[in-house]
Amino acid sequence: MRLRVVLMSTVLMMFLCSAWSLNTLFYVRGSPNNKVISRYIAHADKISTIAPQTYSVDEKGQVTGVVPKALINLANKNHIAIMPLVVNHWFSSQEMTHRFLANATAQRKAIATLVKLAKENHFQGIQVDFENMYNSDRNLFTKFYQRMSDAFHKNDLQISVAVLALTDCSLTKSVYDISALEKVSDFITIMTYDQHWRNSKPGPVASVDYIQKNIEIALKYIPSEKISFGVPTYGYHWDSKSSRAKYTNWALATQFLERHDEELQWDQKAQVPYAKIWYRGVQHTIFVENTQSFLAKISLAKKYNLRGISVWSLNDAPVGIWDHLPNAHVS
Repeated sequence: MRLRVVLMSTVLMMFLCSAWSLNTLFYVRGSPNNKVISRYIAHADKISTIAPQTYSVDEKGQVTGVVPKALINLANKNHIAIMPLVVNHWFSSQEMTHRFLANATAQRKAIATLVKLAKENHFQGIQVDFENMYNSDRNLFTKFYQRMSDAFHKNDLQISVAVLALTDCSLTKSVYDISALEKVSDFITIMTYDQHWRNSKPGPVASVDYIQKNIEIALKYIPSEKISFGVPTYGYHWDSKSSRAKYTNWALATQFLERHDEELQWDQKAQVPYAKIWYRGVQHTIFVENTQSFLAKISLAKKYNLRGISVWSLNDAPVGIWDHLPNAHVS
Protein backbone atom coordinates (compact mmCIF):
# COMPACT_ATOMS: atom_id res chain seq x y z
CA MET A 1 0.00 0.00 0.00
CA ARG A 2 2.75 2.47 0.95
CA LEU A 3 4.75 1.72 -2.22
CA ARG A 4 1.67 2.29 -4.37
CA VAL A 5 1.02 5.65 -2.69
CA VAL A 6 4.65 6.73 -3.09
CA LEU A 7 4.65 5.78 -6.79
CA MET A 8 1.39 7.60 -7.40
CA SER A 9 2.71 10.65 -5.55
CA THR A 10 5.80 10.68 -7.78
CA VAL A 11 3.68 10.55 -10.94
CA LEU A 12 1.44 13.35 -9.67
CA MET A 13 4.41 15.55 -8.78
CA MET A 14 5.93 15.08 -12.24
CA PHE A 15 2.57 16.02 -13.75
CA LEU A 16 2.18 19.09 -11.56
CA CYS A 17 5.76 20.28 -11.96
CA SER A 18 5.46 20.72 -15.73
CA ALA A 19 4.77 24.28 -16.96
CA TRP A 20 1.50 25.43 -15.46
CA SER A 21 -0.22 28.57 -14.26
CA LEU A 22 -2.49 28.17 -11.24
CA ASN A 23 -4.43 30.77 -9.29
CA THR A 24 -4.37 29.67 -5.65
CA LEU A 25 -6.91 31.30 -3.37
CA PHE A 26 -6.55 30.43 0.32
CA TYR A 27 -9.38 31.14 2.70
CA VAL A 28 -8.50 32.30 6.21
CA ARG A 29 -11.05 31.51 8.91
CA GLY A 30 -11.38 33.46 12.12
CA SER A 31 -8.64 35.74 13.41
CA PRO A 32 -5.37 34.16 12.24
CA ASN A 33 -2.92 33.29 14.99
CA ASN A 34 0.87 33.56 14.78
CA LYS A 35 1.17 30.04 13.36
CA VAL A 36 -1.09 30.89 10.42
CA ILE A 37 0.64 34.23 9.87
CA SER A 38 4.11 32.61 9.83
CA ARG A 39 2.92 29.94 7.39
CA TYR A 40 1.57 32.69 5.20
CA ILE A 41 4.91 34.54 5.20
CA ALA A 42 6.97 31.42 4.51
CA HIS A 43 4.93 30.40 1.47
CA ALA A 44 3.80 33.73 0.08
CA ASP A 45 5.15 32.87 -3.38
CA LYS A 46 2.64 29.99 -3.62
CA ILE A 47 -0.43 32.07 -2.69
CA SER A 48 -2.22 34.18 -5.31
CA THR A 49 -5.03 35.45 -3.12
CA ILE A 50 -6.02 35.33 0.51
CA ALA A 51 -9.72 35.44 1.33
CA PRO A 52 -10.42 36.14 4.99
CA GLN A 53 -13.94 35.19 6.08
CA THR A 54 -14.51 38.62 7.54
CA TYR A 55 -17.55 40.63 6.51
CA SER A 56 -21.20 39.98 7.28
CA VAL A 57 -24.25 41.90 6.08
CA ASP A 58 -27.58 42.02 7.91
CA GLU A 59 -31.10 42.59 6.59
CA LYS A 60 -30.70 46.39 6.78
CA GLY A 61 -27.49 46.41 4.77
CA GLN A 62 -25.22 46.99 7.76
CA VAL A 63 -21.77 45.52 7.09
CA THR A 64 -19.71 44.36 10.06
CA GLY A 65 -16.25 42.84 10.34
CA VAL A 66 -12.60 43.87 10.06
CA VAL A 67 -9.75 42.35 8.08
CA PRO A 68 -6.75 42.21 10.46
CA LYS A 69 -4.27 44.96 9.63
CA ALA A 70 -1.37 42.51 9.96
CA LEU A 71 -2.88 40.40 7.20
CA ILE A 72 -3.33 43.41 4.92
CA ASN A 73 0.24 44.60 5.49
CA LEU A 74 1.69 41.14 4.81
CA ALA A 75 -0.34 40.76 1.63
CA ASN A 76 0.75 44.14 0.31
CA LYS A 77 4.39 43.46 1.19
CA ASN A 78 4.33 40.11 -0.61
CA HIS A 79 2.22 41.24 -3.59
CA ILE A 80 -0.66 38.92 -2.72
CA ALA A 81 -4.19 39.91 -3.65
CA ILE A 82 -6.83 40.18 -0.91
CA MET A 83 -10.44 39.21 -1.61
CA PRO A 84 -12.39 39.05 1.66
CA LEU A 85 -15.67 37.19 1.90
CA VAL A 86 -19.00 38.80 2.66
CA VAL A 87 -21.57 36.42 4.10
CA ASN A 88 -25.29 36.73 4.75
CA HIS A 89 -25.41 37.29 8.51
CA TRP A 90 -23.26 34.20 9.13
CA PHE A 91 -25.82 32.01 7.34
CA SER A 92 -28.14 32.32 10.36
CA SER A 93 -31.55 32.98 8.80
CA GLN A 94 -33.16 32.37 5.42
CA GLU A 95 -35.89 34.88 6.25
CA MET A 96 -33.39 37.58 7.21
CA THR A 97 -31.54 37.05 3.94
CA HIS A 98 -34.82 37.19 2.02
CA ARG A 99 -35.64 40.57 3.58
CA PHE A 100 -32.23 41.88 2.55
CA LEU A 101 -32.60 40.57 -1.02
CA ALA A 102 -36.04 42.19 -1.27
CA ASN A 103 -34.76 45.57 -0.06
CA ALA A 104 -32.96 47.60 -2.74
CA THR A 105 -32.11 50.37 -0.25
CA ALA A 106 -30.37 47.91 2.09
CA GLN A 107 -28.46 46.45 -0.85
CA ARG A 108 -27.25 49.85 -2.04
CA LYS A 109 -26.05 50.62 1.49
CA ALA A 110 -24.15 47.32 1.75
CA ILE A 111 -22.62 47.63 -1.71
CA ALA A 112 -21.46 51.21 -1.09
CA THR A 113 -19.82 50.14 2.18
CA LEU A 114 -18.06 47.17 0.56
CA VAL A 115 -16.78 49.29 -2.34
CA LYS A 116 -15.44 51.84 0.16
CA LEU A 117 -13.73 49.14 2.23
CA ALA A 118 -12.20 47.55 -0.86
CA LYS A 119 -10.80 50.83 -2.16
CA GLU A 120 -9.51 52.06 1.19
CA ASN A 121 -7.73 48.77 1.90
CA HIS A 122 -6.54 48.11 -1.67
CA PHE A 123 -8.43 44.83 -1.93
CA GLN A 124 -8.58 43.04 -5.25
CA GLY A 125 -12.31 42.78 -4.68
CA ILE A 126 -14.88 40.85 -2.67
CA GLN A 127 -16.25 37.30 -2.83
CA VAL A 128 -19.96 36.92 -2.10
CA ASP A 129 -20.56 33.82 0.02
CA PHE A 130 -24.31 33.71 0.60
CA GLU A 131 -25.59 30.35 1.80
CA ASN A 132 -28.72 28.99 3.50
CA MET A 133 -31.11 30.91 1.23
CA TYR A 134 -34.59 30.15 -0.02
CA ASN A 135 -34.42 28.62 -3.51
CA SER A 136 -37.37 30.86 -4.36
CA ASP A 137 -35.01 33.86 -3.92
CA ARG A 138 -33.08 32.83 -7.04
CA ASN A 139 -34.03 35.95 -9.05
CA LEU A 140 -33.61 38.29 -6.07
CA PHE A 141 -30.12 36.98 -5.35
CA THR A 142 -29.14 37.25 -9.02
CA LYS A 143 -30.34 40.87 -9.18
CA PHE A 144 -28.44 41.76 -6.01
CA TYR A 145 -25.27 40.17 -7.34
CA GLN A 146 -25.64 41.93 -10.71
CA ARG A 147 -26.10 45.25 -8.90
CA MET A 148 -22.99 44.60 -6.82
CA SER A 149 -21.00 43.52 -9.87
CA ASP A 150 -21.87 46.76 -11.69
CA ALA A 151 -20.68 48.85 -8.75
CA PHE A 152 -17.46 46.90 -8.30
CA HIS A 153 -16.49 46.85 -11.96
CA LYS A 154 -17.16 50.60 -12.26
CA ASN A 155 -14.56 51.02 -9.51
CA ASP A 156 -12.03 48.65 -11.15
CA LEU A 157 -12.63 46.03 -8.47
CA GLN A 158 -13.17 42.32 -8.98
CA ILE A 159 -16.12 40.29 -7.76
CA SER A 160 -16.61 36.57 -7.38
CA VAL A 161 -19.27 34.31 -5.93
CA ALA A 162 -19.01 31.06 -4.00
CA VAL A 163 -21.72 28.52 -4.85
CA LEU A 164 -22.60 25.19 -3.29
CA ALA A 165 -21.49 21.96 -4.93
CA LEU A 166 -23.30 21.51 -8.24
CA THR A 167 -23.89 17.77 -7.86
CA ASP A 168 -26.00 18.47 -4.79
CA CYS A 169 -28.67 20.63 -6.35
CA SER A 170 -30.84 21.04 -9.41
CA LEU A 171 -29.33 23.88 -11.41
CA THR A 172 -32.76 24.99 -12.62
CA LYS A 173 -34.22 25.16 -9.10
CA SER A 174 -31.22 26.17 -7.01
CA VAL A 175 -30.92 29.71 -5.65
CA TYR A 176 -27.76 30.04 -7.75
CA ASP A 177 -28.51 30.90 -11.38
CA ILE A 178 -25.08 29.81 -12.57
CA SER A 179 -25.44 31.07 -16.15
CA ALA A 180 -26.52 34.54 -15.02
CA LEU A 181 -23.94 34.79 -12.24
CA GLU A 182 -21.12 33.73 -14.55
CA LYS A 183 -21.78 36.60 -16.95
CA VAL A 184 -21.03 39.24 -14.31
CA SER A 185 -18.34 37.40 -12.30
CA ASP A 186 -14.59 37.58 -12.63
CA PHE A 187 -14.62 33.98 -11.44
CA ILE A 188 -16.81 31.51 -9.56
CA THR A 189 -15.73 29.30 -6.67
CA ILE A 190 -17.56 25.97 -6.54
CA MET A 191 -17.54 24.72 -2.96
CA THR A 192 -16.83 21.08 -3.74
CA TYR A 193 -17.22 20.12 -0.11
CA ASP A 194 -18.80 18.71 2.09
CA GLN A 195 -19.57 15.47 0.28
CA HIS A 196 -19.88 14.00 3.78
CA TRP A 197 -20.43 16.22 6.79
CA ARG A 198 -20.90 16.31 10.54
CA ASN A 199 -24.38 14.77 10.47
CA SER A 200 -23.89 12.34 7.59
CA LYS A 201 -22.56 8.82 7.54
CA PRO A 202 -18.73 8.63 7.50
CA GLY A 203 -16.98 9.34 4.21
CA PRO A 204 -14.58 11.72 2.47
CA VAL A 205 -15.15 15.47 2.60
CA ALA A 206 -14.40 15.55 -1.13
CA SER A 207 -13.40 12.50 -3.15
CA VAL A 208 -11.67 13.03 -6.49
CA ASP A 209 -14.69 11.59 -8.32
CA TYR A 210 -17.01 14.02 -6.54
CA ILE A 211 -14.91 17.03 -7.51
CA GLN A 212 -14.53 15.80 -11.08
CA LYS A 213 -18.32 15.48 -11.46
CA ASN A 214 -18.72 19.05 -10.21
CA ILE A 215 -16.13 20.32 -12.67
CA GLU A 216 -17.76 18.55 -15.60
CA ILE A 217 -21.16 20.03 -14.71
CA ALA A 218 -19.63 23.49 -14.24
CA LEU A 219 -17.95 23.42 -17.66
CA LYS A 220 -21.39 23.26 -19.29
CA TYR A 221 -22.20 26.71 -17.87
CA ILE A 222 -18.94 28.46 -16.97
CA PRO A 223 -15.82 29.08 -19.10
CA SER A 224 -12.87 27.07 -17.75
CA GLU A 225 -10.84 30.21 -17.09
CA LYS A 226 -13.52 31.37 -14.61
CA ILE A 227 -13.74 28.15 -12.58
CA SER A 228 -12.04 27.81 -9.21
CA PHE A 229 -13.01 24.70 -7.28
CA GLY A 230 -12.91 24.14 -3.55
CA VAL A 231 -10.15 22.02 -2.03
CA PRO A 232 -10.60 21.09 1.64
CA THR A 233 -7.69 20.78 4.05
CA TYR A 234 -9.80 19.39 6.88
CA GLY A 235 -11.82 16.30 7.68
CA TYR A 236 -14.26 14.76 10.14
CA HIS A 237 -13.94 12.31 13.00
CA TRP A 238 -17.03 10.17 13.62
CA ASP A 239 -17.55 7.84 16.54
CA SER A 240 -20.36 5.34 17.04
CA LYS A 241 -21.30 6.92 20.37
CA SER A 242 -22.07 10.39 19.00
CA SER A 243 -24.64 11.63 16.51
CA ARG A 244 -22.39 14.39 15.17
CA ALA A 245 -18.83 14.19 13.84
CA LYS A 246 -16.02 16.46 15.04
CA TYR A 247 -14.04 18.76 12.77
CA THR A 248 -10.45 17.58 12.41
CA ASN A 249 -7.33 18.13 10.33
CA TRP A 250 -4.15 16.24 9.48
CA ALA A 251 -2.31 17.19 12.67
CA LEU A 252 -5.21 16.35 15.00
CA ALA A 253 -6.03 13.08 13.22
CA THR A 254 -2.46 11.79 13.30
CA GLN A 255 -2.07 12.76 16.96
CA PHE A 256 -5.21 10.78 17.84
CA LEU A 257 -4.05 7.72 15.90
CA GLU A 258 -0.53 7.82 17.33
CA ARG A 259 -1.99 7.71 20.84
CA HIS A 260 -3.69 4.44 19.89
CA ASP A 261 -0.76 3.05 17.88
CA GLU A 262 -2.73 3.18 14.63
CA GLU A 263 -2.05 4.61 11.16
CA LEU A 264 -4.09 6.16 8.40
CA GLN A 265 -4.94 3.98 5.42
CA TRP A 266 -5.43 5.07 1.80
CA ASP A 267 -8.80 4.97 0.05
CA GLN A 268 -7.74 4.31 -3.53
CA LYS A 269 -11.10 5.16 -5.08
CA ALA A 270 -11.71 8.39 -3.17
CA GLN A 271 -7.99 9.32 -3.16
CA VAL A 272 -8.07 10.31 0.51
CA PRO A 273 -6.61 8.91 3.75
CA TYR A 274 -8.91 7.38 6.35
CA ALA A 275 -8.87 5.27 9.51
CA LYS A 276 -11.31 2.94 11.25
CA ILE A 277 -10.44 1.79 14.74
CA TRP A 278 -12.19 0.44 17.83
CA TYR A 279 -11.38 1.88 21.24
CA ARG A 280 -13.19 0.90 24.43
CA GLY A 281 -16.17 -0.42 22.53
CA VAL A 282 -16.52 2.68 20.35
CA GLN A 283 -15.80 2.68 16.62
CA HIS A 284 -13.90 5.73 15.37
CA THR A 285 -13.91 6.61 11.67
CA ILE A 286 -11.73 9.42 10.35
CA PHE A 287 -11.57 10.88 6.85
CA VAL A 288 -9.06 13.69 6.49
CA GLU A 289 -6.88 15.40 3.89
CA ASN A 290 -3.11 15.23 3.49
CA THR A 291 -0.52 16.27 0.92
CA GLN A 292 -1.26 13.26 -1.27
CA SER A 293 -5.01 13.87 -1.43
CA PHE A 294 -4.39 17.59 -1.97
CA LEU A 295 -2.17 16.87 -4.99
CA ALA A 296 -4.71 14.44 -6.44
CA LYS A 297 -7.36 17.15 -6.31
CA ILE A 298 -5.36 20.03 -7.74
CA SER A 299 -4.23 17.87 -10.66
CA LEU A 300 -7.84 18.25 -11.89
CA ALA A 301 -7.29 21.99 -12.30
CA LYS A 302 -4.51 21.22 -14.75
CA LYS A 303 -6.39 18.40 -16.47
CA TYR A 304 -9.36 20.67 -17.23
CA ASN A 305 -7.30 23.86 -17.73
CA LEU A 306 -9.17 25.73 -15.00
CA ARG A 307 -8.46 29.09 -13.40
CA GLY A 308 -7.41 27.51 -10.12
CA ILE A 309 -8.37 26.35 -6.66
CA SER A 310 -10.04 27.83 -3.58
CA VAL A 311 -8.56 26.16 -0.49
CA TRP A 312 -10.48 25.92 2.79
CA SER A 313 -8.41 26.80 4.64
CA LEU A 314 -4.90 28.15 5.15
CA ASN A 315 -5.35 27.47 8.87
CA ASP A 316 -5.37 23.68 8.33
CA ALA A 317 -3.15 23.31 5.26
CA PRO A 318 -0.84 20.25 5.48
CA VAL A 319 2.78 21.41 5.65
CA GLY A 320 3.82 19.16 2.76
CA ILE A 321 1.72 20.87 0.07
CA TRP A 322 3.97 23.86 -0.43
CA ASP A 323 6.84 22.04 -2.11
CA HIS A 324 4.50 20.80 -4.85
CA LEU A 325 2.49 23.92 -5.66
CA PRO A 326 3.60 25.97 -8.68
CA ASN A 327 4.47 29.60 -8.08
CA ALA A 328 1.29 31.61 -7.69
CA HIS A 329 -0.41 33.31 -10.58
CA VAL A 330 -2.37 36.48 -9.84
CA SER A 331 -5.17 37.60 -12.15
